[in-house]
Amino acid sequence: MKKKLSIVGMIFGVALVFVGILTLSGALGGDPSYPSFATPPYDSGYALFSSDYSTYSVNNSAEAASAARAAAYTIAHVAEFLTTFLGIMSTLLGLAVGGFSGIVFVYSGTAPAVAAPSAPTANNINYNSSAFETAERARKEAAERARKEAAERARKEAAEKSAE
Repeated sequence: MKKKLSIVGMIFGVALVFVGILTLSGALGGDPSYPSFATPPYDSGYALFSSDYSTYSVNNSAEAASAARAAAYTIAHVAEFLTTFLGIMSTLLGLAVGGFSGIVFVYSGTAPAVAAPSAPTANNINYNSSAFETAERARKEAAERARKEAAERARKEAAEKSAE
């Protein structure tokens, strides 16, 4: 089951990478239409006479059109940024999903079964362990020292008895 899901994951990852590349190249999402550069805002001033009102309203309409053009230009830049960002994120997510699925595919079902460690008993003590060897060596050295001391004492006692 893991192998089948990992194959599906790898296919999905490759598809995400493909979509990301298409998005970055501009094939998906389209090209935003850029309006002409917005001119700086113009203040038409206050209308004092009735003949000035016509000029005033025309100038204000031009200002509104200029502001709409500037807003459209800004929205186009935001759309281009989002398209680039989503293309990069799609590509990276596709690489991550595909890579993880590939790792799962390679290692699924191939790991050897590991037996749980059991408590030591008389039958399964590791006599080659360094702690056991150190303790055994210390016990043997202490026994040898005690035997030599006992032999030295016995020799001294025998020498004292023979001297008497």
